[in-house]
Amino acid sequence: MKRTLKLSEEQRAQAIRNLQNGFAFTEDVLEDLTLLEGIPDGAEVRAIPKSEREPGQQYDVESRRMVATVILPVPERSPVD
Repeated sequence: MKRTLKLSEEQRAQAIRNLQNGFAFTEDVLEDLTLLEGIPDGAEVRAIPKSEREPGQQYDVESRRMVATVILPVPERSPVD
């Protein structure tokens, strides 16, 4: 059964910006693979254009066009006996 998400125009616009930023950051990473050294496996990366960076905000990775924060993965917990 096909399910359609109901998104507001603002949510749709934000989703499109997030995808565009993700693709731009991926292109920059492909040009400079050393950027991956600062990103652990399973981490979440939130990239934004340098022109939109927040003053005083520290970013974990900076590429040619983008800055990004890296959110470390939460380790899986083993069940306690």
